[in-house]
Amino acid sequence: MQITKENPDLKRDYYHEPKIRMFNYISLIIAMIVAFIEPLLCLTIIFLISVINVITIGRKNKE
Repeated sequence: MQITKENPDLKRDYYHEPKIRMFNYISLIIAMIVAFIEPLLCLTIIFLISVINVITIGRKNKE
């Protein structure tokens, strides 16, 4: 927090926003539960989480 106070022109790290964090945690918990039933579906969920994060964080960094 001190670094951002002293350097207000730095870009914000959007990965640590509460909405993105909660989405990641909930999705990963769902993926872990699904892994016991269907491992390939678990990998697909994790891949989709990564793609969604790259898209949303990329959009927010452009703003």
